[in-house]
Amino acid sequence: MAQHVAECFLQVSSIFKLSLLALVASSLPLHAQALDGLPETGSEEAHPPITGTMDVVGMELVEDRGDEARFTLTLVNTTNADFSGLVVSVYPNLTSGLEVRDAVLDIGAVRSGETVTPSPTFTVLDATAGSTGLTDLHFAVDDRTHVDGLDLDKNGLRDDVEVLIEAIVPDENNAVELADKYARSAVRFYRQDTPETANEAFDDVENLLLCLLETELTTDVSMDDITTRILMEISNTDERLAARLKALDLAYSVRQTRAFPSDEQIARFCSEALIPDNAK
Repeated sequence: MAQHVAECFLQVSSIFKLSLLALVASSLPLHAQALDGLPETGSEEAHPPITGTMDVVGMELVEDRGDEARFTLTLVNTTNADFSGLVVSVYPNLTSGLEVRDAVLDIGAVRSGETVTPSPTFTVLDATAGSTGLTDLHFAVDDRTHVDGLDLDKNGLRDDVEVLIEAIVPDENNAVELADKYARSAVRFYRQDTPETANEAFDDVENLLLCLLETELTTDVSMDDITTRILMEISNTDERLAARLKALDLAYSVRQTRAFPSDEQIARFCSEALIPDNAK
Protein backbone atom coordinates (compact mmCIF):
# COMPACT_ATOMS: atom_id res chain seq x y z
CA MET A 1 0.00 0.00 0.00
CA ALA A 2 2.77 2.44 0.93
CA GLN A 3 4.55 1.70 -2.35
CA HIS A 4 1.37 2.33 -4.33
CA VAL A 5 0.79 5.64 -2.56
CA ALA A 6 4.38 6.71 -3.14
CA GLU A 7 4.22 5.76 -6.82
CA CYS A 8 1.02 7.70 -7.39
CA PHE A 9 2.38 10.66 -5.48
CA LEU A 10 5.55 10.75 -7.61
CA GLN A 11 3.46 10.79 -10.77
CA VAL A 12 1.45 13.85 -9.79
CA SER A 13 3.67 15.70 -7.33
CA SER A 14 5.73 17.68 -9.84
CA ILE A 15 2.73 19.08 -11.70
CA PHE A 16 0.69 19.65 -8.55
CA LYS A 17 3.45 21.33 -6.57
CA LEU A 18 4.56 23.40 -9.52
CA SER A 19 1.10 24.92 -9.95
CA LEU A 20 0.69 25.30 -6.19
CA LEU A 21 4.01 27.07 -5.77
CA ALA A 22 3.30 29.35 -8.71
CA LEU A 23 0.00 30.34 -7.07
CA VAL A 24 1.65 30.95 -3.70
CA ALA A 25 4.58 32.89 -5.13
CA SER A 26 2.30 35.13 -7.19
CA SER A 27 0.58 36.29 -3.99
CA LEU A 28 3.80 37.06 -2.11
CA PRO A 29 5.00 40.66 -1.75
CA LEU A 30 8.17 41.39 -3.69
CA HIS A 31 11.28 42.24 -1.71
CA ALA A 32 13.73 42.56 -4.57
CA GLN A 33 14.78 46.17 -4.02
CA ALA A 34 16.91 47.46 -1.16
CA LEU A 35 15.73 50.56 0.67
CA ASP A 36 17.39 53.87 -0.15
CA GLY A 37 20.71 54.10 1.67
CA LEU A 38 21.05 50.35 2.20
CA PRO A 39 23.22 48.15 -0.05
CA GLU A 40 21.81 45.10 -1.80
CA THR A 41 22.33 42.22 0.64
CA GLY A 42 23.17 39.80 -2.17
CA SER A 43 26.35 41.64 -3.15
CA GLU A 44 29.85 41.25 -1.79
CA GLU A 45 29.92 44.99 -1.15
CA ALA A 46 26.94 44.62 1.18
CA HIS A 47 28.50 42.17 3.62
CA PRO A 48 31.55 40.02 3.03
CA PRO A 49 30.99 37.40 4.74
CA ILE A 50 28.18 37.70 7.29
CA THR A 51 28.96 36.86 10.91
CA GLY A 52 26.74 37.02 13.99
CA THR A 53 23.15 36.03 14.62
CA MET A 54 19.59 37.19 14.02
CA ASP A 55 17.43 36.37 17.04
CA VAL A 56 13.87 36.89 18.24
CA VAL A 57 14.46 37.73 21.89
CA GLY A 58 11.03 38.77 23.07
CA MET A 59 7.32 38.97 22.35
CA GLU A 60 4.79 41.41 23.76
CA LEU A 61 1.08 40.81 24.28
CA VAL A 62 -0.91 43.44 22.35
CA GLU A 63 -4.44 42.09 22.79
CA ASP A 64 -5.91 39.15 24.71
CA ARG A 65 -9.39 37.95 23.79
CA GLY A 66 -9.31 34.78 25.88
CA ASP A 67 -9.09 32.15 23.15
CA GLU A 68 -6.87 34.23 20.90
CA ALA A 69 -4.12 36.74 21.52
CA ARG A 70 -2.11 39.13 19.34
CA PHE A 71 1.62 39.64 19.84
CA THR A 72 4.50 41.69 18.50
CA LEU A 73 8.05 40.38 18.56
CA THR A 74 11.47 41.87 19.24
CA LEU A 75 14.26 41.08 16.81
CA VAL A 76 17.99 41.66 17.39
CA ASN A 77 20.48 41.85 14.52
CA THR A 78 23.95 41.12 15.92
CA THR A 79 25.40 40.46 12.45
CA ASN A 80 27.79 42.76 10.63
CA ALA A 81 25.24 43.38 7.84
CA ASP A 82 22.31 45.68 7.14
CA PHE A 83 19.19 44.05 5.70
CA SER A 84 16.29 45.57 3.81
CA GLY A 85 13.83 42.71 3.26
CA LEU A 86 13.65 40.60 6.41
CA VAL A 87 10.63 38.38 6.99
CA VAL A 88 9.87 36.38 10.15
CA SER A 89 7.62 33.32 10.02
CA VAL A 90 6.10 32.03 13.27
CA TYR A 91 5.37 28.33 13.83
CA PRO A 92 3.93 26.63 16.94
CA ASN A 93 5.69 23.68 18.57
CA LEU A 94 4.25 20.37 17.38
CA THR A 95 3.29 19.43 20.94
CA SER A 96 1.93 22.83 21.99
CA GLY A 97 -1.56 22.45 20.53
CA LEU A 98 -1.38 26.07 19.40
CA GLU A 99 -2.42 27.55 16.07
CA VAL A 100 -0.80 30.69 14.69
CA ARG A 101 -2.58 33.08 12.33
CA ASP A 102 -0.99 35.96 10.36
CA ALA A 103 2.22 34.03 10.85
CA VAL A 104 4.40 35.70 8.19
CA LEU A 105 5.62 39.11 9.36
CA ASP A 106 7.14 41.56 6.88
CA ILE A 107 9.84 43.19 9.02
CA GLY A 108 11.67 45.14 6.32
CA ALA A 109 14.90 46.98 7.12
CA VAL A 110 17.06 46.09 10.13
CA ARG A 111 20.56 47.50 10.44
CA SER A 112 23.60 45.87 11.98
CA GLY A 113 23.45 46.02 15.78
CA GLU A 114 19.83 47.19 15.79
CA THR A 115 17.02 45.90 18.03
CA VAL A 116 13.56 46.38 16.55
CA THR A 117 9.98 45.75 17.60
CA PRO A 118 8.16 46.05 14.27
CA SER A 119 4.48 46.85 13.98
CA PRO A 120 3.21 43.62 12.31
CA THR A 121 1.50 41.28 14.75
CA PHE A 122 0.75 37.56 14.79
CA THR A 123 -2.18 35.84 16.47
CA VAL A 124 -2.08 32.73 18.65
CA LEU A 125 -5.27 30.68 18.92
CA ASP A 126 -5.79 28.63 22.09
CA ALA A 127 -7.83 28.66 25.28
CA THR A 128 -4.83 30.16 27.12
CA ALA A 129 -3.32 32.04 24.19
CA GLY A 130 -2.36 35.05 26.31
CA SER A 131 0.16 33.00 28.27
CA THR A 132 2.07 31.90 25.16
CA GLY A 133 5.83 32.37 25.46
CA LEU A 134 8.92 32.18 23.27
CA THR A 135 9.49 28.50 24.07
CA ASP A 136 6.06 27.61 22.62
CA LEU A 137 6.99 28.91 19.18
CA HIS A 138 9.61 28.74 16.44
CA PHE A 139 10.75 31.90 14.64
CA ALA A 140 12.25 31.63 11.15
CA VAL A 141 14.11 34.71 9.91
CA ASP A 142 14.59 35.04 6.15
CA ASP A 143 16.24 37.65 3.95
CA ARG A 144 14.09 37.69 0.83
CA THR A 145 16.09 40.27 -1.13
CA HIS A 146 18.14 37.54 -2.80
CA VAL A 147 17.82 33.88 -3.64
CA ASP A 148 20.27 32.49 -1.06
CA GLY A 149 18.56 34.03 1.99
CA LEU A 150 20.24 33.63 5.39
CA ASP A 151 22.55 30.81 6.40
CA LEU A 152 24.12 32.34 9.48
CA ASP A 153 25.27 28.99 10.91
CA LYS A 154 27.07 28.28 7.60
CA ASN A 155 25.81 24.68 7.31
CA GLY A 156 24.61 24.91 3.71
CA LEU A 157 20.85 25.18 4.31
CA ARG A 158 18.86 28.39 4.70
CA ASP A 159 18.06 29.13 8.34
CA ASP A 160 14.33 29.58 7.73
CA VAL A 161 14.10 26.14 6.09
CA GLU A 162 15.91 24.57 9.06
CA VAL A 163 13.49 26.20 11.51
CA LEU A 164 10.49 25.01 9.48
CA ILE A 165 11.76 21.41 9.58
CA GLU A 166 12.32 21.65 13.32
CA ALA A 167 8.79 23.00 13.76
CA ILE A 168 6.77 20.61 11.58
CA VAL A 169 8.66 17.29 11.48
CA PRO A 170 8.26 14.85 14.40
CA ASP A 171 11.55 13.87 16.02
CA GLU A 172 11.17 10.13 15.50
CA ASN A 173 12.34 7.38 13.17
CA ASN A 174 14.99 9.62 11.53
CA ALA A 175 12.25 11.82 10.05
CA VAL A 176 14.05 15.09 10.91
CA GLU A 177 17.33 13.89 9.39
CA LEU A 178 15.59 12.71 6.21
CA ALA A 179 13.61 15.95 5.90
CA ASP A 180 16.86 17.90 6.24
CA LYS A 181 18.47 15.79 3.50
CA TYR A 182 15.37 16.21 1.34
CA ALA A 183 15.52 20.00 1.67
CA ARG A 184 19.24 20.04 0.85
CA SER A 185 18.67 17.85 -2.21
CA ALA A 186 15.95 20.23 -3.43
CA VAL A 187 18.26 23.23 -2.99
CA ARG A 188 21.05 21.45 -4.87
CA PHE A 189 18.58 20.62 -7.64
CA TYR A 190 17.54 24.26 -8.03
CA ARG A 191 21.20 25.32 -8.37
CA GLN A 192 21.99 23.08 -11.35
CA ASP A 193 22.73 24.71 -14.69
CA THR A 194 22.95 21.80 -17.14
CA PRO A 195 20.33 19.22 -18.16
CA GLU A 196 22.51 16.29 -17.11
CA THR A 197 23.31 17.56 -13.60
CA ALA A 198 19.72 18.72 -13.08
CA ASN A 199 18.40 15.30 -14.07
CA GLU A 200 20.83 13.56 -11.69
CA ALA A 201 19.95 15.95 -8.85
CA PHE A 202 16.24 15.34 -9.48
CA ASP A 203 16.82 11.62 -8.92
CA ASP A 204 18.18 12.47 -5.45
CA VAL A 205 15.09 14.56 -4.68
CA GLU A 206 12.78 11.69 -5.69
CA ASN A 207 14.79 9.14 -3.72
CA LEU A 208 14.58 11.19 -0.54
CA LEU A 209 10.91 11.89 -1.17
CA LEU A 210 10.35 8.14 -1.22
CA CYS A 211 12.27 7.75 2.03
CA LEU A 212 10.05 10.31 3.74
CA LEU A 213 6.84 8.78 2.38
CA GLU A 214 7.94 5.36 3.65
CA THR A 215 8.79 6.71 7.13
CA GLU A 216 6.37 5.46 9.77
CA LEU A 217 5.33 7.96 12.44
CA THR A 218 3.30 7.54 15.60
CA THR A 219 2.01 11.10 15.41
CA ASP A 220 -0.84 12.19 13.18
CA VAL A 221 1.31 14.13 10.69
CA SER A 222 1.08 13.89 6.90
CA MET A 223 4.38 13.38 5.10
CA ASP A 224 2.72 14.70 1.93
CA ASP A 225 2.06 17.94 3.79
CA ILE A 226 5.59 18.07 5.20
CA THR A 227 7.30 17.64 1.83
CA THR A 228 5.00 20.18 0.19
CA ARG A 229 5.63 22.77 2.91
CA ILE A 230 9.39 22.30 2.64
CA LEU A 231 9.29 22.92 -1.11
CA MET A 232 7.00 25.93 -0.62
CA GLU A 233 9.44 27.43 1.88
CA ILE A 234 12.43 26.85 -0.39
CA SER A 235 10.57 28.49 -3.32
CA ASN A 236 8.88 31.32 -1.40
CA THR A 237 9.90 34.26 -3.62
CA ASP A 238 9.64 34.93 -7.34
CA GLU A 239 13.40 34.60 -7.75
CA ARG A 240 13.55 31.29 -5.86
CA LEU A 241 10.57 29.93 -7.78
CA ALA A 242 12.23 30.93 -11.05
CA ALA A 243 15.30 28.88 -10.06
CA ARG A 244 13.05 25.87 -9.46
CA LEU A 245 11.29 26.29 -12.81
CA LYS A 246 14.62 26.58 -14.61
CA ALA A 247 15.94 23.39 -12.98
CA LEU A 248 12.74 21.52 -13.82
CA ASP A 249 12.98 22.63 -17.46
CA LEU A 250 16.60 21.48 -17.61
CA ALA A 251 15.87 18.10 -16.02
CA TYR A 252 12.81 17.34 -18.14
CA SER A 253 14.66 18.24 -21.35
CA VAL A 254 16.59 14.95 -20.99
CA ARG A 255 14.53 13.00 -18.47
CA GLN A 256 13.12 9.60 -19.33
CA THR A 257 10.49 7.54 -17.56
CA ARG A 258 12.04 6.06 -14.44
CA ALA A 259 11.17 2.60 -13.19
CA PHE A 260 9.74 2.64 -9.70
CA PRO A 261 12.46 1.56 -7.22
CA SER A 262 12.11 -1.73 -5.39
CA ASP A 263 11.74 -1.91 -1.62
CA GLU A 264 15.42 -2.91 -1.41
CA GLN A 265 16.48 0.09 -3.46
CA ILE A 266 14.40 2.45 -1.31
CA ALA A 267 15.94 0.97 1.83
CA ARG A 268 19.39 1.56 0.37
CA PHE A 269 18.54 5.16 -0.55
CA CYS A 270 17.43 5.81 3.01
CA SER A 271 20.44 4.13 4.61
CA GLU A 272 22.84 6.10 2.42
CA ALA A 273 21.00 9.34 3.15
CA LEU A 274 21.55 8.88 6.89
CA ILE A 275 25.31 8.49 6.55
CA PRO A 276 26.99 11.74 7.68
CA ASP A 277 28.60 13.62 4.81
CA ASN A 278 32.00 13.55 6.52
CA ALA A 279 31.81 9.75 6.74
CA LYS A 280 31.20 9.13 3.05
